[in-house]
Amino acid sequence: MMKTILLTNLALLSLIPTLAPAEDEIVFSRQIQPLFAKHCLECHGTDDQEGGLRLDQEESAFAKLESGSRAIIPGKPGDSELIKRVTSEDEFLRMPPKGEPLSPDEVELLRRWIKQGAEFESHWSYQPITKP
Repeated sequence: MMKTILLTNLALLSLIPTLAPAEDEIVFSRQIQPLFAKHCLECHGTDDQEGGLRLDQEESAFAKLESGSRAIIPGKPGDSELIKRVTSEDEFLRMPPKGEPLSPDEVELLRRWIKQGAEFESHWSYQPITKP
């Protein structure tokens, strides 16, 4: 009897969808925004928008740049200027221009995020309140 109840409960629990994102799903606010803050927003944030790029706003990040290219093309990391710049061997093109280049893990994170559609999230304070 106890075994039946336990198995039934386990079966019911397996039907409840998980609230956490899939392990390989990139979450902008947790993974990409901190990376941008660390490496990019000094030159591409609220105060400066070098090359016409602002990475703290979705519309700006997807817009055509002064160069005519687009920094982020959702679903197409290979065509996104952002990936080309962070992986460039040319010291005049590589981003960020100062300091250490992005690590291979950080570049891969950006690639995966762009491939998954490059979804931005509004600041947590603008998100609707939901029950945990």
